[in-house]
Amino acid sequence: TIQYVVTERNKDKRTAFRNIFTNSAISEDCNFDKAERYMLLLYQLYSIDLTLLCTFFHPEKVKEERGRKITNPLMNEDGTFKTEYQQEYLIYEILNELWDFDISDIEESMTYLYENRLISHKSKLLCTNDDPLDIINDMLTDKGYEFVSFILHPQE
Repeated sequence: TIQYVVTERNKDKRTAFRNIFTNSAISEDCNFDKAERYMLLLYQLYSIDLTLLCTFFHPEKVKEERGRKITNPLMNEDGTFKTEYQQEYLIYEILNELWDFDISDIEESMTYLYENRLISHKSKLLCTNDDPLDIINDMLTDKGYEFVSFILHPQE
C-alpha cells in the first residue's frame, strides 16, 4: 500500500491517498476493509477516471473552476429564453467540452467506472430543453458518491 503512494506521480491521487489514510486513522468506526478496497480502487484509477468522478461529484463547481460556460440552449443571445427547444447531448461530448479529453478516452473511462459500479451509466443520451450540464448530474451511484466523498474530504 505504501508503494502505491510513494510511486504515484499525480498530485490529486496522492492527496486522495492521504485522505484515505487520514479518514482511516481518525474515524473511530472506520471500516478498514472498505478503506483497503478504496486504496486498491484508487491505485487502479487513471487520472481521467479521477477527474470524471470529481466532475460527477461537483458538476457546478467544476464548470465554474474550468472557466468554461456550456451554453444553455434555451437562452437567446440577449439573455431571454426561447419558448421551445429540444436538443440531444451525449455525455461524452459534454465531458469533452469541459476537459478536452479525447472522446475515446472518455468512453473507456466511463466503461471502467460503470463496471466498478461507481457511476450509473456508461453512456447517456439526454434529450432536453434544459441546461446541457444537467446531463452530468446524478451520475454517481451510492458507492461512487461514498468513495469520492471519502477520498476528497479528510475528516477532522
